Amino acid sequence: MNQFLIVLIEPELAGKNEAINARSDRADGHYAQELLLPGGTYSYISHKEQKYVQSPPNFVLIHGAWVNGSCWSGVIQRLQEAGYHVTAPQLPLTSLAEDVARVRQVLAAQSGATILVGHSFGGAVISQLGTGAPNVVGLVYLSALAPDKGETMKSLFSGGPQPASVAALRPDNQGFFWLDPEGFVQFLAPDVDAVQARVLTAVQQPIAASEFLGEEPFGEPAWQSLPSWYLVSEDDQMLPAPVQHFFAERMGATTSSIAASHVAMISHPDEVADLFMKVAQQLGGSRE
Repeated sequence: MNQFLIVLIEPELAGKNEAINARSDRADGHYAQELLLPGGTYSYISHKEQKYVQSPPNFVLIHGAWVNGSCWSGVIQRLQEAGYHVTAPQLPLTSLAEDVARVRQVLAAQSGATILVGHSFGGAVISQLGTGAPNVVGLVYLSALAPDKGETMKSLFSGGPQPASVAALRPDNQGFFWLDPEGFVQFLAPDVDAVQARVLTAVQQPIAASEFLGEEPFGEPAWQSLPSWYLVSEDDQMLPAPVQHFFAERMGATTSSIAASHVAMISHPDEVADLFMKVAQQLGGSRE
């Protein structure tokens, strides 16, 4: 949220191209700066480094465990209708390294500034990118893990009381965790239409137990050097809201809340897409 807006005329530019330098200081320690130049508007958000954004940015949406890229369908439709380019890749969910490599591959293929979104376990994946996040100018976390340097997946899940949803975990003999059908509907998608929830159950993508409970320490997280936003799902039964608030506060993220389950992008696509577009606007890239 902006605290104030100062518009400055740069003396050395005023007589040449009338460039205007507008700076918006924010409570989270980031600042936005916009240069109005002949031929276009260029903006950047800075935390520890400056990244220029030429509107509009791309969106790359990263799913979590037990769903796949199609979980973003409603949000994708709305973003595309607004004129944004969107990619929602499928993660293998076989190891953290392979998931991170897939995301880097997709990011490198983007043409221009990109907003990277992580849902659930996808938040751990985008955090692990560190400073190696090509084209990324901002991060959005949705009901997501946001580990810090030195933490492990195992420590994140063993550091406090377990949610009731752990009773729905079903390991198979190949080393993957699934959610049983009843638990999927009850804990992961209770606010999704029952018919649609059963379809989601049928197409769920399991996650490797070795990844879900991995003991490899995370490196310097991407949120340390990129402006970040967090959407807390207050009715989440997979990742409790207090845990989400903890992550958001620790990150210094711009935080919003929604009365939704773990899959707000499915049950509330309008609100989620609206937030993403507001982030794009704050970063200087908008179709409006």
